[in-house]
Amino acid sequence: MKLIAKQMRSFDAQQQHTMDWKCAPATKLESTIAAFKAVLPGWWFSLGESQLTAYASYAPTGESEHIALIPVDKRFDSGFHADLPQPATLSAALLDVLGQALAAIQEAEEAEEAST
Repeated sequence: MKLIAKQMRSFDAQQQHTMDWKCAPATKLESTIAAFKAVLPGWWFSLGESQLTAYASYAPTGESEHIALIPVDKRFDSGFHADLPQPATLSAALLDVLGQALAAIQEAEEAEEAST
C-alpha cells in the first residue's frame, strides 16, 4: 500500500510539472450548451481544450432548416470554428461560435431578401 501511495504522489507531482497550463473551470458550460440547443436546434457541436486553446465547432445537421444555406455560405457545410488562446473557457469558445453562426444566418437571410 505504501508503494502505491508513493507512486501516486510521484504521478501527481509529474502531472503538475508537465501540465503547467491553467484551465478555467467549466462554469456556465451547461447553461451555454442549453442556450445553444435552444437557439439552434438540429445543430451538432464539438468542443475541447488544450494547454494552448479552448476550441469549439458548430454546424447544422440535416434536421436543421439552416442546412439549406450551404449554397450561400459554405460554413453551413464545413462548420463554424473558434480556437481561443488560453486562458479561455469552453463556454467562451461555444459562445464565440454561436455568435459567428447567428451572424452568418442573419447575413444569409438579408442576402436572400435583397435578391428578391
